[in-house]
Amino acid sequence: KGKEEGLAEGLEKGEAIGLEKGEAIGLEKGEAIGLEKGVQLTKIKNARNLKNLGIAIDIIAKATGLSSDEIKKL
Repeated sequence: KGKEEGLAEGLEKGEAIGLEKGEAIGLEKGEAIGLEKGVQLTKIKNARNLKNLGIAIDIIAKATGLSSDEIKKL
């Protein structure tokens, strides 16, 4: 029984460590995706504002990194 208990305890600890690492990796990926989406939304918002102010689309594209086609659709 000592060996079986040791194996069970080791498995339990290994699973806990694996879950902890998986959660950390998932959180990092989620944060990266969220940040990327936030940056994109900010570009779109700024481009829309600049377009509404009458700024030329080519200038908006240079300033925001969005394509001219993306800006025209705003």
